[in-house]
Amino acid sequence: MSRNFELLNNVMGEELISAVPPPQETTTPVSVPSEAAGQLASLLQNGPEEVELTNLVQRVFLRPGAAAPRVVGFAAVESGAGCTWVCAHVGRISAFHLAGSVCVVDANLRSPSLHREFRVENEIGLNEALSQNGPIQDYARPLCGNKFWIVGSGSVNAGLDAVTTSERVRSHIASLRNHFDYVLLDLPPLNKYADGVVLGGVCDGIILVVRANRSRRDTALRAVSDLKAANIRLLGVTLNQRTFEIPSAIYHRL
Repeated sequence: MSRNFELLNNVMGEELISAVPPPQETTTPVSVPSEAAGQLASLLQNGPEEVELTNLVQRVFLRPGAAAPRVVGFAAVESGAGCTWVCAHVGRISAFHLAGSVCVVDANLRSPSLHREFRVENEIGLNEALSQNGPIQDYARPLCGNKFWIVGSGSVNAGLDAVTTSERVRSHIASLRNHFDYVLLDLPPLNKYADGVVLGGVCDGIILVVRANRSRRDTALRAVSDLKAANIRLLGVTLNQRTFEIPSAIYHRL
């Protein structure tokens, strides 16, 4: 077994591992009958990474016999793990496959990049919602009709002081929960700032993003320990940019 899988097994156990290979260029759309199928399909890519992320969506949001989370945070153990990419693609796949509306939120207020994944502007967003009055829904913009939405981070550093006031954050996320069926938050790296844990505390759970051949065991275990200490539910671990074959015994359990 590789070091990466040994690390993940120690953190979560094999049943909650998602191994995502590097993205491959493809433009083949997925086609299903729905009102916005054409628009949503154009956002998807049918590469191997999408297969793994679709499995992740099914395991997290369609869990049999358990209350499925509706507000989920994505947090990397360290910078450069591809957390924003994973969050954006899970958002696209969720909007395509799940019933109901999906809103992705850039909660990485110090170094936002989610808007770049969707090629939209980032003039106002979560920062302004935290530092000003008015409903956070006013800062949401549609990516695909009423099915898929984004709340950007807004101006960098404008609302960082408000992040430490968890009650204000909780109120805004509760509003998004009431307005959308699913809310996905792109969080800051857990090894750099406390923001990730603070914002993770308002989620139903967190998916940890680990980068293959880069993320260190001690960093991942420290992140898990911090989440447990804050009583934050760990929903799963995504091994991003996996570049070698998954052992068949593990692959069939994913």
